[in-house]
Amino acid sequence: MEKLKSKKVIIAIALVVVAVIAVVAVALFGGNDKPDDSTTTTESTTKAPKYDPAKYAIQGVNDKGVLVLLDDEGKAIINDKNQIVVVDRDKDLNIILDENGEPQTHLEQIETKYVTKDYVYAADYTINITEGWEGFGSGYIVKEGKTDGKCQMKCIALADVDGKKVTIREYIDNYNSNRQSKIEADKKKGYTIKVEEKNIEFTDKKIPAIYVVEETRKKDGTLQSYYEKIYFELNGQNYVFQYLCSDEAQYNLNKDFDFLDYANKNFIVK
Repeated sequence: MEKLKSKKVIIAIALVVVAVIAVVAVALFGGNDKPDDSTTTTESTTKAPKYDPAKYAIQGVNDKGVLVLLDDEGKAIINDKNQIVVVDRDKDLNIILDENGEPQTHLEQIETKYVTKDYVYAADYTINITEGWEGFGSGYIVKEGKTDGKCQMKCIALADVDGKKVTIREYIDNYNSNRQSKIEADKKKGYTIKVEEKNIEFTDKKIPAIYVVEETRKKDGTLQSYYEKIYFELNGQNYVFQYLCSDEAQYNLNKDFDFLDYANKNFIVK
């Protein structure tokens, strides 16, 4: 009888031990209970950007639009080596994030020019951008909110002709000669082309320049293109600072715009 009681006690103890082990296993391995969301990192959380978009802006560096990092004052971060902090983007222009969800950046040397909404900075000059206009992309100055460029300004460094350094006069003559066949073809279509040219002095530095106004209209009288161009030389480099309208409605809205006056007041020679 005593032996039977002992066996029952041993079996009972064994069952208790098995039950305890089962409870511990459930606690450790979770069973079918849902995990605690507060400690779970989802895919969307790890990929979410952890930066303030207001600290980044599309601006122009060396004739290409890039995403630059801005400081607390909304200005691009440029070091004493004339290098600017640029945000890395993939081929689809999406920001590339590091393992912490922060944008990757690199330093890019400013070699030709840097463009913000307020000015165009280049080695030989700075163009102040006044109210109603804004800098865009690789150096275009466009009407605010009109990044389609129907009316725009831009200063362009002119290439040598056939590998040779030429004067402004020679450059214009070569340019006109090369496009003469197109002009004749447009005239046969009924286009009207007006070109006026005169010598001027440009900016407060009194730089010798050639000022050209060119207007092309289609057979029905609508605007094809309207140009004002200022050709000049700075430090051995030929430039053209030009104003273009390629849209009839925008041209009419900006008829009162005095490009030559704007250029003389806001083109700052270094």
